[in-house]
Amino acid sequence: MMEMKKYMTVNIPLLLLENYTELGLTDKQLIYVIKLMNINKRYIDVEKIIEDKVISRHGLGELIAIDIFSIETIEGQMVVDMNGFYLELSGLFEKDTNILEEGFIERVKLKLNRKIDKLELIKLSDWFDNNFTTVEIERAIELALVNGTDSFNYIDKILYNDRNKENKDTSLERKFEY
Repeated sequence: MMEMKKYMTVNIPLLLLENYTELGLTDKQLIYVIKLMNINKRYIDVEKIIEDKVISRHGLGELIAIDIFSIETIEGQMVVDMNGFYLELSGLFEKDTNILEEGFIERVKLKLNRKIDKLELIKLSDWFDNNFTTVEIERAIELALVNGTDSFNYIDKILYNDRNKENKDTSLERKFEY
């Protein structure tokens, strides 16, 4: 399993790469943040990430000192709470009003029949950063809904799996031809 992880890709919001200094991060701290984001959980076991050498105690201490993350105790286990970081990142997103057109966000809300939270807005921004079109995103949402879910992680998998397929006949474009 460890061998396989070496070749996995990591999605990094362009917004973070372009504005990490506004969050008070150094280059090295940005690498730590990206590694923690890749774990893709709100609460991350402190001892496990130190043991797995994702981050050093000193590096984690630096991020806590600049209020990027906080340490919580949940069920007797010390965890890194990523929520504060995602709120900071969403604050950057709100400043960058050119990323998403308002009409598109409204269409997504209507399709999902619910509000979109700040983390989902960041994910939408990430899709645009990775050159997905509004048509591709809307079709992926429709496919997810047909499969009974409105999870942005599921929609993300649809988008990236479709992009990686070599056979154009199974692409999202073909799935929705009438």
